[in-house]
Amino acid sequence: MSVSLIMTNFSAGELSPRLGGRVDLAKYANGLAKLENMFTHPHGGASRRTGFRFIGEAPTNEVRLIPFEFSTEQAYVLEFTDRKIRVYKDGGLVLNSGTPVEIASPYTAADLADIRFTQSADVMYLVHPEIQPYKLSRTSHVDWTMELVPFSSPPEDWNSSKGFPSCVTFFEERLCFAASPANPQTLWMSKAGAYEDFGVSDPLVDDDACTYTLSADQVNAIRWMVSSKKLILGTSGGEWWLSGGSSADSVTPNSVMVRRETTHGSAAIPPVVVGGVMLFLQREGRTIRELGYSFEADGYVAPDLTILSEHLTRSNSITEWAYQQSPDSVVWMVRDDGVLVGLTYQREHEVVGFHRHLTDGKFRSVCTVPGPTQDEVWVVVDREVDGKVRSYVERMEKQFDGEGSEQAFFVDSGLSYDQGVSDTVFTGLDHLEGKTVSVLADGAVHPEMVVENGAITLSAPAKVVHAGLPYISNLKTLRIEGGAMSGGTAQGRMKRISHVTVRLFQSLGLQVGYDGDHLERAPFRSSADKVGGAPALYSGDYEVKFNRGYDRDGQIYIRQDQPLPLSVLALIPEVSVYS
Repeated sequence: MSVSLIMTNFSAGELSPRLGGRVDLAKYANGLAKLENMFTHPHGGASRRTGFRFIGEAPTNEVRLIPFEFSTEQAYVLEFTDRKIRVYKDGGLVLNSGTPVEIASPYTAADLADIRFTQSADVMYLVHPEIQPYKLSRTSHVDWTMELVPFSSPPEDWNSSKGFPSCVTFFEERLCFAASPANPQTLWMSKAGAYEDFGVSDPLVDDDACTYTLSADQVNAIRWMVSSKKLILGTSGGEWWLSGGSSADSVTPNSVMVRRETTHGSAAIPPVVVGGVMLFLQREGRTIRELGYSFEADGYVAPDLTILSEHLTRSNSITEWAYQQSPDSVVWMVRDDGVLVGLTYQREHEVVGFHRHLTDGKFRSVCTVPGPTQDEVWVVVDREVDGKVRSYVERMEKQFDGEGSEQAFFVDSGLSYDQGVSDTVFTGLDHLEGKTVSVLADGAVHPEMVVENGAITLSAPAKVVHAGLPYISNLKTLRIEGGAMSGGTAQGRMKRISHVTVRLFQSLGLQVGYDGDHLERAPFRSSADKVGGAPALYSGDYEVKFNRGYDRDGQIYIRQDQPLPLSVLALIPEVSVYS
């Protein structure tokens, strides 16, 4: 006798293979063995990620992206390379009389990873342990200035022999610096309301500059600072907070309280703040911890978020990350091997789900800025093209939510054409010369083709065309639990899935099977579809028969290898367990 089971959501994301026997965990029912080039929504379903749109090529292979946000309407992406900065906005370089805006920079390619920054309106302060603090100012869309910070009474131990601060943030109307090479546990706070003045009066007054050195049993350098109700500090040996002398007081030279809360130790990468919670990397760069206040403990606690998906960072550390607040609350992380790892995180709904993303190349940098309809994700990707490794600046396409497939953008390093008239030749693909590209023309999938002389030629004319590198999206379930009629567990028993119902939303194109080598493509074209045109997007239940006998795993594999959308809301397999 067969039983219908249902996987109602995938909010736990991709779980570690070491959890293969933990069917007792609540998250096992919502977890997956693989979630690749797909992500889980906070409300439960899993969708194929959209593609990355090609924006431009960086001048060198050492690149870092940094966001510059004056407001949600005026946000830029800064491209730092060797001693040069370029500015991006609205999907392209900012131009001045047709020439890209370029800013001279004191930072070499070797310095880029250690730059830290904080921003107030149109001024960004930047620090590096071996370089004097600088500030980047914007006076108009095309006018930018990089200059040394003109400090008044700077601390005496900031010099070329003792080094310069390596962390910076704002706290209680003060500009705060910390951790020079000679003074790794020291903080320097400017005068209140005077960010560049570090002078003191005689006698001291409350708004004078402050200097404080952490007192600990070991000399552990301050790695980052984050401003909240208290100033949160991460050191290589633990996590601290700093505030005024009492809960109602502000920090003054004579009124300061510092306490160590946890002893995990922090990596040198600044945390991301999600709502009222801070996510930080443990000092080895492979464990993500969630720092928040616990009323039960009457203090801060930092549980491990990677414990159920430890395989994603067990052998590789995180080098950069950025938080995309809308539409789905995702933290995007660049791994040191070039893989992009995503974490869908919404603590109020207990959603913590990891997913991984691959491309024809290696991700090297990531940042997010506010966009017109959602936060934009920008990346630098190293791609080998025409025998040379090139660094491309690309932007993830906004989440697909269309009525038809014509505007579906599911290619990487891709471009779009909407010329108003039908054509067969499409140029401008020089950045993918010699590469095999995937093509969607007027919503229909065309055969893959090779870019020659920066162009592709279609076999039939089309108006709206998207062309770029193909990528494959995979979803694989864990071993099914349930369906044992005699009670007990279905684990280890022979079982058979006769068919599975896939509940879809705005999807087109789908392969289903029991592993990656045995997949059947589900047809979506019906007699109602126009001959030669694209089939309509499908929302609803789609039943697929399984051509396999009994096995002990009972897993479902779903793949999308065409440049089309896929959103899986639920899986309903019909399972028979051999008693």
